[in-house]
Amino acid sequence: MNSKRRKTLKAIFDGSVAVDWSDVVKLLAALGCENTEGEGSRVRFTRGTDILRMHKPHKKDVGPGRLTQIRKFLIQIGAEPDDQGDGI
Repeated sequence: MNSKRRKTLKAIFDGSVAVDWSDVVKLLAALGCENTEGEGSRVRFTRGTDILRMHKPHKKDVGPGRLTQIRKFLIQIGAEPDDQGDGI
């Protein structure tokens, strides 16, 4: 995972900075998640048997509620930043 993806991962868990939706999509792809777009703004990310279902944000940045969903999914798939802040 490159440094940009590690920074995005850290920002998701930090929660104190805005996170761009496109960066989240790229991070999940780098972690091996398959992205499937549904009707309207629905989107699904799948990795193995783990699934994250949500609506794409209408703005560029991901809101706190969506960040919570994404954070829970990342924990579920074992993708948490390490203690040194280097990413997984």
